[in-house]
Parts: sequence; structure tokens; C-alpha cells
Amino acid sequence: WKNVVTIQDCEEHFKDSGWSQIRDNTRGAQAGGVNEKMKSLALRVPNTPGVFRPTVNLPDILNPYWLSGFTAGDGSFM
Repeated sequence: WKNVVTIQDCEEHFKDSGWSQIRDNTRGAQAGGVNEKMKSLALRVPNTPGVFRPTVNLPDILNPYWLSGFTAGDGSFM
């Protein structure tokens, strides 16, 4: 997001190249994808690059010991 603010401070977001940089930075930062407003804006801008998101296949049943250990080690969110 720092790059987006820097682009806006330099008023580069009014140019096509600045808009493309902002679009690419925000798209990469959002794991869940972009909202409908951003999608509609992207459709109006030509040459919008796609984002490759690999499919992660998890096993049907996770090992409960692994899950509890992972949560104990990395689940503090601090």
C-alpha cells in the first residue's frame, strides 16, 4: 500500500501507467480477490493482466495433532 500512496502523492494516478501500477499493487495485496467496483473499473481499462491463483487441494481429514500443534505455534496472531 505504500507504493499506492507514493503514486498518489506524485499525482501519477491520473496517468495510465500510474493507474496500472495501483491496479496491480492492490490486486496482489488482496488474497480474496477484488470487489465488484474494482472489477468493473478493470473491465474499462484495456490490457488488464490476469492473476494466477493456484488451486490448493487439502486432504479430506486433517490430522488433529498437526492442527492443534500448528495453532499452538502460529495461532497467536500477535
